[in-house]
Amino acid sequence: MPNPVRKTVVVTGDLIWDYNLARHPVAPVAHHAPPRSTVLQECAGGAWFLTRVLEAACGPAAEVRGVKPPPPEGPARKSRAAKAYQIWTHFPTSLRKKRGGSTWRMSRLLGCQSPDHESTEAELPEDDLPSPDVLVLDDQCLGFRDSEDQWPAALRAGGSPGSVVLKTSSPGFDNPLWRRLLQGGLAGRLTIVLTAEVLRERGAALSRGLSWDQTIEELDDEFGGGASSRDLATCRRVVVLLGASGIASFSRCDQPFGSPAKDARNEGTCTYDRVRFERLAYDSDDHEGTWWPGRPGYMLGGLSLVTAAIVRHECEPDRFPIPLACGRGLAAVRTNHLVGGGTDQQLDDEAGARAGMDVLAADPVASDGGTSADPADRFFFAYPQYTDDFAFGFPVTPAQIAARGRRCDILRDVTGAGEEYMIAKATQIVLEGPENALRPAPEARYGYFLSVDREEITRINAIHNLLIRYRENDEDGRPMSIAVFGRPGSGKSFAVKQLLSTVFRGEKALEFNLSQFTTEEDLHSAFHQVRDRTVHGAVPLVFWDEFDAENLRWLKEFLAPMQDAEFRSGGLVHPFGRSIFVFAGGTKHTFEDFARTGVEGEEWVRFCEQKGPDFVSRLRGYVNIKGPNPVWLPGCAEDPATEERPDKPGDLTHYIRRAIVLRVSLQRNCPEIVDAQGRAHIDASVVGGFLRVREYKHGARSIVSLVSMSRPGRRGHFGPASLPPPHLLKLHVSDDFSEHVRRGQLGMPLVELLAEACHQAWLDMMTKQGYVQGSPRDDTSVPPKHPQLMPYVELPEEWKEENRRSARVVHAKLAECGLAVRAAGAAPPAGTSTVVPYEDLGAFRDRLVAAEHGIWLRDRLIRGYSYADVTDDASRTHTDIALFADVPETHKVYNTEIVKSVFATLEANGYVVVKEGS
Repeated sequence: MPNPVRKTVVVTGDLIWDYNLARHPVAPVAHHAPPRSTVLQECAGGAWFLTRVLEAACGPAAEVRGVKPPPPEGPARKSRAAKAYQIWTHFPTSLRKKRGGSTWRMSRLLGCQSPDHESTEAELPEDDLPSPDVLVLDDQCLGFRDSEDQWPAALRAGGSPGSVVLKTSSPGFDNPLWRRLLQGGLAGRLTIVLTAEVLRERGAALSRGLSWDQTIEELDDEFGGGASSRDLATCRRVVVLLGASGIASFSRCDQPFGSPAKDARNEGTCTYDRVRFERLAYDSDDHEGTWWPGRPGYMLGGLSLVTAAIVRHECEPDRFPIPLACGRGLAAVRTNHLVGGGTDQQLDDEAGARAGMDVLAADPVASDGGTSADPADRFFFAYPQYTDDFAFGFPVTPAQIAARGRRCDILRDVTGAGEEYMIAKATQIVLEGPENALRPAPEARYGYFLSVDREEITRINAIHNLLIRYRENDEDGRPMSIAVFGRPGSGKSFAVKQLLSTVFRGEKALEFNLSQFTTEEDLHSAFHQVRDRTVHGAVPLVFWDEFDAENLRWLKEFLAPMQDAEFRSGGLVHPFGRSIFVFAGGTKHTFEDFARTGVEGEEWVRFCEQKGPDFVSRLRGYVNIKGPNPVWLPGCAEDPATEERPDKPGDLTHYIRRAIVLRVSLQRNCPEIVDAQGRAHIDASVVGGFLRVREYKHGARSIVSLVSMSRPGRRGHFGPASLPPPHLLKLHVSDDFSEHVRRGQLGMPLVELLAEACHQAWLDMMTKQGYVQGSPRDDTSVPPKHPQLMPYVELPEEWKEENRRSARVVHAKLAECGLAVRAAGAAPPAGTSTVVPYEDLGAFRDRLVAAEHGIWLRDRLIRGYSYADVTDDASRTHTDIALFADVPETHKVYNTEIVKSVFATLEANGYVVVKEGS
């Protein structure tokens, strides 16, 4: 892709002198002894620093003009620059590595002195322009926003910047600068870059670190109807930095799907009156705020690096699209923190910033099919869902759009929509492990507990945040009380124990089962054990199992300990110290059931008599653990337009939860079936039985028991013969388990054959159109080149996986058309099904071809691709990032040939496609 025309960028804003006080690890031996090295450094910050970052980040794409810092000596030092002071200390680079070394980072921010304003001479950008391509403003609430004499020519009469990027760290938007930008007709060209904390300070109901889905929805609500809907949301774009783990972009322009949207984007026109969710670059392993704790210290400059990434996007919109800009910006923020002030004894306060600049300045790099090449490859990218102008080629009814509303579901983006897509992903988890199968899916992982279920993630992360705050607040003398609920065998105690062991390392928990207590003396004895630990300075972790037993008999006994940190025994009052109380439910499976939510009449009266509401009011949090069985809903949540089907689970993520438990059980109880590459050698039919069975009678314990009762073959293979006999199966699963095993599903060898057939069909079509193997960036002359034009066996593993992704969901694609795969000799009796060869697909063919495009499109979007006139994998742009109806017919033929190859491969391996119920 050729380099764009060089743009002009003007930078100005608040100016800061940063004074860095270095606390060196080697102190002088006496007061009169000289320091071992420099203890005070001065550095030009604010807009001066941002100018340097932009010069490095934009490189040859832009000519950057900014305010030049004054010389070290002279009257200009009394200018409008503020003075900020920081203390630097050596910190471990990362607490998560045993030998990670150490680096300089800030240990304390001492504050900032406002400029003295003794000089009235304006300090304007060098060679100021009234109409630069990009105007960049650094507003840190230090006077620039209120001083019109300091504003550049682009903000004065006759000024007309092509676009404006405002970096701001203040929640106050009632000032002359903001009024000039908003009322001066610049809103449609204005991009705001800020942190989530700025939104919170101005009153946004924005949670912290619960789940990426919830973050997107809450930001959408803030810009759609919150305080920001009246000002920020009227700008062209708002970019929000979420710690070091996410960057969200909201835009008033059409999403870049197809050429019309691209044209509108490049012209800077705004289609909507308020910004809408555009993209979120996120780390699937972390949530907002969870990346910092293991890497102590502070680093400034992160927001400037993100701003530079956005400015580079403004200068090179096709070569550096917004997802790549967000991913690079996030990588630069992390690099800045990790490198810090360097590892040498001498402090280098801009070492991290320079490393971050290098991340931003590097040319986009495509993956070579092996290890990731681009710094942005560490992150994934959520995209808009369920809007009337966005679909993957499938019919989406207005009723479905209305029912789903603005709800976000990144896991669905990863798995695909519908039950069979979820089962296909669950099968991959069992065979390859969640680390490979669920890489893009946001997760909550504490010790050995792992969940990708949105509700579980949100609630257990909320408990984690509460525990962290309690651990760090010594002034809170009351016990912290939380409750956990779930069906028997759901793993509720395991989940909370793993969470507590992560937050309070090395602390052994006290466990009491209240259903075994007969007298108040039993409970008081337990209280004394807790108190003994607090006397010795510990913060005991206490599990009160089955606390709701015996008709809530014990609730009233906990009211004083929970509220006043004391209990009464033998006529004496005994105070507690700080402690963690975990109440595990035994008779109710959810908090809502326990709290009698929505219940009235006699049941509510009895609950009140047992002090239930008083107990609930003393809890600080709760979590419901779902377990491997589905949470049954009155209808099928995936198809709200259909009639109620009480036999159909709306909780499709239970397949994923089952798969995670099954995979862990296989690794622990049958390690011989897992090879060195992490692939489990287990029949797909057996996996289908474990995943599709209607019910596990004892929750996760049943999965573990079945695996431990099984006997894999001598060669490390787990097949149907490895399962326990039917009478033992009935102890743990419903009667349909064996039927699911008998019907089976596509095994791994066939998936590999289908993947190879898909690749070969694509390869044949590309060859017919004159393509040859090679990098399209190597040579722009004919013939055109593509790096994957090679036999399937020669493809790197990453590129093979692209083909397997489509092969695994053959069941799902066919199910959307009411079709199914059956072994040719085991098809249902005649009259209940009809074999459908490829030639007789009719209207189904278009649906299957569209589904093929949808699979490809979901994968590319979550990897950060955008539409462009020219396909460039390095910049993550592709001409087919479009609705299926807008894909050129010459490109649709690739998907058509892939569908044809699937039917041929199934037939060659003894399978047929049938339409059941005919």
